[in-house]
Amino acid sequence: VAVDWLDPVVSGDARRELAWATDALGAGLGASSVAIWRAGGGTLAACGLLTPRAAASPAAAVVPGPLLQKCAGSAAGAPEYLPALQLLPGRVEFSYFPEATQ
Repeated sequence: VAVDWLDPVVSGDARRELAWATDALGAGLGASSVAIWRAGGGTLAACGLLTPRAAASPAAAVVPGPLLQKCAGSAAGAPEYLPALQLLPGRVEFSYFPEATQ
């Protein structure tokens, strides 16, 4: 299901920046789905293809599991990323993305 959702609490310049970030990530990386989550603040944006369940409630789409928490909690200064989702045993954690997500 195609979704273009930004948290309605975010307004003004921050909302424009968030919209720009989702567009840039989608276009620059060729991503069909983008979800932006803030530690302690929940889902900020959900755009592109999502599962029907996530599309029905995008504000609650991202539920952080162990992998996301590890990436968000990294204090090493080095970027954390997930280079190949299909290789990760925790890929079921990202249930808001379509089934064939890579």
